[in-house]
Amino acid sequence: MLLLDRQAWLFSVKTFLAALAALYIGLAGNLSRPYWAMATVYIVTQPMLGPTRAKGVYRILGTIIAGAATLWMLPHLVETPFLLSAAMSLWLSACLFIALLNRGPRGYAFLLAGYTTAFIGFPAVTSPDTIFDTVVARSEEIILGTVVAVLFASLFFPTSVQPMLRARIGNWMGDAAQWCRQILLRGQAHTPRNRLAADLVQFEALIEFLRRDDPRHAGAAVSMQRLRERMLLMLPVLSSIADRLGALRAGGRALPPGLEPLVADIAAWLD
Repeated sequence: MLLLDRQAWLFSVKTFLAALAALYIGLAGNLSRPYWAMATVYIVTQPMLGPTRAKGVYRILGTIIAGAATLWMLPHLVETPFLLSAAMSLWLSACLFIALLNRGPRGYAFLLAGYTTAFIGFPAVTSPDTIFDTVVARSEEIILGTVVAVLFASLFFPTSVQPMLRARIGNWMGDAAQWCRQILLRGQAHTPRNRLAADLVQFEALIEFLRRDDPRHAGAAVSMQRLRERMLLMLPVLSSIADRLGALRAGGRALPPGLEPLVADIAAWLD
């Protein structure tokens, strides 16, 4: 099926041409490591425009932060290897900790800032006088590869994130309705609730991608943020209703008079 997928072929050819363009510019500009620019294109490019732009922005930001941290740590601590290793380890741990706290696209910047510092800092301990040139070279090539990748993704057959967002919203609405029906009938339901909670985490990333999608769709990000806030509010409300209905039905008891028709009416409305 992959061989017959037109979008997959288009994405592959577009990424390959962008990588060649980045490599050519790097060679023409006499950059020290033009293959970094080519590799960056493959790292940054995503099947959709919004994720490509988001990853590109945060990759540049993470690289610049890593370069600044390396330039501060290495010259000051190169004469004390133990302190340098400790400082690098603490920096990497702190960046990883912040990246794990933020599971959205922003976390990529902190993740990159952590491991890039170690990637360019540790090999330079034998020649610390070249660290500035190394940081500048890596920053130039990362920025070059990112800009080329974003330009190709924006100019040649851009793919919007909106269809995937519509599908996720449809799945979320279906799961919410299923959970509501199961609560009304049985009082408890864990599987739809777990899916809804997982969708909330993914929704945050999708909203960030939508903000960096086609500018004509930028206003939709506000609506998606409001929808996510409603989703967050609905989860504890439904859990509370489930607990109360479960308590009323404990021991096989029937619901109080007047409540059963209300439950049936809400179930019919959900259908």
